[in-house]
Amino acid sequence: MKKIHLFISNPDTQIATIGQNVWMISGWNVLRMKRLLLKTARCSEVIIRRQLIEAGEDATIIHIRLANSCVETVWAFRSIFSQSEIYYASTANGELLICDSFRNMLSQIAVKDRAERSDSFADHLLFPYTYETPFAGINRLGKGESLQFSKKTNRIDRKVADTFAPASGTLAVEEGIKLVDQELQAAVEEISAGKNVVNLLSGGADSTLIHTYLPQGTPACSAGIDSPEFRFEIDYAKNAASLLGADQRLFMTKETEYLSNLEETVDALCFIPNTLQIPLFYLLFKQTADVRFVCGTLAGELLGSKTAEQAVLAAAKHERTDVERQVYEELMRPPDDINGYALARFVVSTDLQLIKQVIGKEYAEQRLRKRWQHVMKRVNWSGKADPLTKHLEAGSIIAFLCDDTLSNWRQLAYANGQTIYSPFVSSRLVQAAFSVAPQLRYAYGTATKPLIKKLLKSRLPQYDVTLPKGGSGLPRTRYCRSGPLKNIFQQYGIPPILDKSSEWILLEPAWETSHFVTAVATYAIWKERVATNPDIRMLPGTRQWKWEA
Repeated sequence: MKKIHLFISNPDTQIATIGQNVWMISGWNVLRMKRLLLKTARCSEVIIRRQLIEAGEDATIIHIRLANSCVETVWAFRSIFSQSEIYYASTANGELLICDSFRNMLSQIAVKDRAERSDSFADHLLFPYTYETPFAGINRLGKGESLQFSKKTNRIDRKVADTFAPASGTLAVEEGIKLVDQELQAAVEEISAGKNVVNLLSGGADSTLIHTYLPQGTPACSAGIDSPEFRFEIDYAKNAASLLGADQRLFMTKETEYLSNLEETVDALCFIPNTLQIPLFYLLFKQTADVRFVCGTLAGELLGSKTAEQAVLAAAKHERTDVERQVYEELMRPPDDINGYALARFVVSTDLQLIKQVIGKEYAEQRLRKRWQHVMKRVNWSGKADPLTKHLEAGSIIAFLCDDTLSNWRQLAYANGQTIYSPFVSSRLVQAAFSVAPQLRYAYGTATKPLIKKLLKSRLPQYDVTLPKGGSGLPRTRYCRSGPLKNIFQQYGIPPILDKSSEWILLEPAWETSHFVTAVATYAIWKERVATNPDIRMLPGTRQWKWEA
């Protein structure tokens, strides 16, 4: 490498220059990490790195060691639960690029050098979130991974440096509630300490619970759209804000503007959107002057996903519906079985069987298996338990390490000079949750999300925890058939990578196929607006450093 070029868009990333060493650290406890760094500055870099790794929450660390103003080594690290990103690429002219924003990375890569991965389209169909970028030459540092570049060897080495050993689920529900309460309190206090944060309030149990831990007077903001099906979500958020006594700001958009908002969101992210509601959050970030947000994202993956709840309830029954029988049969398979419940249900498209038909069963299962292998490199898990527990533990591990909702929202926030945090990526809180048996953690009797709901009821008694919540989803089938996405393939065309025998699915969308249709639609938009766009601009406010190597 001739040069090292760094781009940092996270406004909260702290920079510390100590002698010939430059440290760039981020995390929701970044100030504590910086104090630790300064305290241990005279220790060896190995000791400093290890202490930062152990202290960091939702953390990334970049360490540049210089000699005569030239780079000797580059070391970067991403903690096991971190939803902050590190992207890196080697250019044809000998530059090593390192960025925390995917859009910034693409702004430095010419169209001719953006070779799309052969598995990119299939992975986008199969998974809401992928652990690789869409481009072969642009790398994403995985959770728990480090990379090392040495001028001496002129080589980049990458390895798993941080792993997760789940606590054994031995606690009863009430004990678990006390422990989760304690760790949630500590996490929220550190996230909000000395900062003016705003809570992203959907009105569901997760975001409402978070607000009860925030300092008195913390404002809330919510995003909405005038689609009739979304009205009850808006009412949920308003009701929760009223019960909390919170000053709520509601940012609304129109369904007629949805497609243009989606296009603008794709332009900001520069990768393929995974959910239809993501433009609502981009518009919220864009319309507010607030800089730091907190949310309840990943609470469900940790303490009550619908996928896990379905398994618990199906296993408890003696008389099952056809759907429940299918779930039970999948639970009786080994947890690493490609057709078992854990691998085939957690953080996978609900149109899995259709996608297998479209891209090929063997190919789809190969990608599922590869993702499982990717996850298990980061986990010390015995897998010794009854069938239900094994699938729930395996599934919750997959969900927690593969769900990148917060990462995506954070990338959108960076586009507006903002950032966002969730206390549910606290390593201590994760271990507290895993200390409760999964069949008690996800559903207790017929009650789902028992820990979150019991805790919320104790902190905000007037909140009705029995009411159903819609998950903030948009009416995808209607959007495809008669709404803003009706003519999407006339405007952007059907991607040539899709076999012509499957095109009829896109032209005749139904409830059973609309997840697939919207996935192909967002890919088509991304392909035209990003993959071949030569005019991608760097995010405003990005900090840059360039050194000779």
